[in-house]
Amino acid sequence: MHDTIRILRLVIGTAFSLLAVTSNAGSENVLLSALYPEQGHVLARLFEYQGRGGETPIACGGSTGQFEVVDLLGRNGQPVTSPLSLKPWQIRTVRIEVGR
Repeated sequence: MHDTIRILRLVIGTAFSLLAVTSNAGSENVLLSALYPEQGHVLARLFEYQGRGGETPIACGGSTGQFEVVDLLGRNGQPVTSPLSLKPWQIRTVRIEVGR
């Protein structure tokens, strides 16, 4: 397993927030494929790419964050906690509401 940590910095309004998706504590076969702001939230899209399922911890540093798994259009949110589990070949989109 690789000891890689991916930390992405986003500007939300005037405040900086961090979202960490780490592979050193989760599965190396889960990748973050998109991260973008939309309508006051941040959407993160992850996928499992080796056909064997996996999980990854998710965290929002510097402030509190709430996570919901949504469909590909960002609708039908269901609360989710860390670690985020993915089935083989599954794509999951997480909507993050960052505390201010």
